[in-house]
Amino acid sequence: MNEKIKAVLMAGVGLSVLLIVTGLLSKLLPLAGCCNCLWPIVAGALAVWLYVNKTPTPPVQMGEGAALGALTGLIAAVINTVISVPIALLNVAAVEAQFDQLRAQGVNIPFSGVALILVASVIGFFIFVILAALGGVIGVPIFEKRKGGPLPPPPPAYGGGQPGGGYGGS
Repeated sequence: MNEKIKAVLMAGVGLSVLLIVTGLLSKLLPLAGCCNCLWPIVAGALAVWLYVNKTPTPPVQMGEGAALGALTGLIAAVINTVISVPIALLNVAAVEAQFDQLRAQGVNIPFSGVALILVASVIGFFIFVILAALGGVIGVPIFEKRKGGPLPPPPPAYGGGQPGGGYGGS
C-alpha cells in the first residue's frame, strides 16, 4: 500500500475515534466539545508527520501536505457521518422538543428535525476537510526538515544516445 494512503488512513481513523470520544465526553464535560475543531488540524498535521517519517525523498511540499490533510479530513468526515447521523436521527424527538421551546420564546429557526441534522452533517463534512487541510499545511514546515538534495543522475542515453552526449553526426 502507498505510504500516503497509509498515513491518511491512520490519521483519518484516529481523527474519527477522537471525534466520537469527544462527542461522548461533551455530554459529561460541556467544554470537551470545543476540541472538535482542534482535532482535524492535529490529524492533518499527523498525516504529514506519518508520511514524512516513511518517505526517504523528496521533501514534502505545502500542496502535498494540504492534500494529505484534506484526504484525512475526508476519511474522518465519512466515518463520523456514517456513525453520528443515525445516532442523531434516533434523538430527533429530543431535538424537536428543544426547538419547540426555542420557538415558544420567539426564536425563528429555518430548519428542524431531520433537515437540521442533514444540513449540519454536510456543513461539518466540509469543515473537517478544510481544517484537516489546514493542519496538513501547518504540519509541513513543522515536520519536514529535509532539504532538496542533489538531483538524481540523468539516464545513460541522455543527450542524443551517444556516449559523451554527442550527436554522432558529421
